[in-house]
Amino acid sequence: MAFCPKCGMQLPEDKDARFCPNCGALLVPQVVQDKVIIAEFYYWDYGEFSRTSMKPRLEIKIEELEKIAREFNVKVEAKKTAASYFTPGRIGYRLPSYHRVEIQVSGERPDAVKICVSRIFQLYGRPDEVPAAFLGGKKAGKKIIDELLR
Repeated sequence: MAFCPKCGMQLPEDKDARFCPNCGALLVPQVVQDKVIIAEFYYWDYGEFSRTSMKPRLEIKIEELEKIAREFNVKVEAKKTAASYFTPGRIGYRLPSYHRVEIQVSGERPDAVKICVSRIFQLYGRPDEVPAAFLGGKKAGKKIIDELLR
């Protein structure tokens, strides 16, 4: 997938296109980009309270994340896993279950990834965990998140 360097619109697959159909910018032959920016972060959804703010957090809806991703032409993957804790020494007493929601935003354009991630932060608040990133695209994604959390 190629994008216009001026307006960011996705370009048609026609390899002979010389001008952007949206803004008219001159297109130079583009090398296929294999670098994808990946930004990863996590939320703990305790249901009634979040760990960081101790106030109710909106339920993280995968459909809402996908809608935001389409708006910025990036890919969002979200995984929910459920877990429960048992208090040691007390048989039968169980704390409520919680969900860990792992979100990964990826795309070829750092600005689109950044705006998408900031929209998710605006909607759901500061993430509970931001993992370290070691590889090229992930380093850029980690930098995006660090900038947004300043």
